[in-house]
Amino acid sequence: SVFDVHRETTGFEKTFLDGNASVELRLPFFQARSDGSGDQSEIGDLTTVLKWAFVNEPDLVLSTGLVVTAPTGPRPYFVVFEDNSLQKVHPVLLQPYVGYYWGTGNFFVHGFNSVVVPTDSRDVTALFSDLGVGYRFDINAGPLSALVPTLEAHVTTPLTHRDADDFPQFFDAVNLLAGCHFVLGDRASLGTAVAVPVTGPKPFQLEALVNFNL
Repeated sequence: SVFDVHRETTGFEKTFLDGNASVELRLPFFQARSDGSGDQSEIGDLTTVLKWAFVNEPDLVLSTGLVVTAPTGPRPYFVVFEDNSLQKVHPVLLQPYVGYYWGTGNFFVHGFNSVVVPTDSRDVTALFSDLGVGYRFDINAGPLSALVPTLEAHVTTPLTHRDADDFPQFFDAVNLLAGCHFVLGDRASLGTAVAVPVTGPKPFQLEALVNFNL
């Protein structure tokens, strides 16, 4: 069946070391909607993000960190048939990463590279490469301080489970995203975006995103 999947994520981030490091928690909630017979609602897995910007200048930021996703939710990533029984695959995910930001004037480039490594080899090890460009238009009209449109490319490269006889089998994926942040005052922003996959097999048809940051 074809599902519409709705996902809400709530979280917070606390900085320390003069704002150069932080710890963040994220908890997603999912609702899958089909024709009514397969509707599901679940709490997802809790993710902890550790971040350190070892270079933190107004026009240049280099950061590194570790993302840890714990299997706190009730639903496994997938199920395999082993030893004459169904086995749930729901490991801890470890994702070290490096991120960067470079700006000149109101133009900027940002992105990150990471590798997600599961603690169970039956799950996929994957490389994520993300690159975006944007421009800040200062508005200063009432509560709206600025508009920041962005264009991004997100590339997922599975490093394992690529062969035809692997289960599950994973494929390279490239998603393109266009969005805009509406900067509200100097303490909040509202972001909107649309993402589409451009390689096949496509994991989804269209994804719309809205986020609010305070």
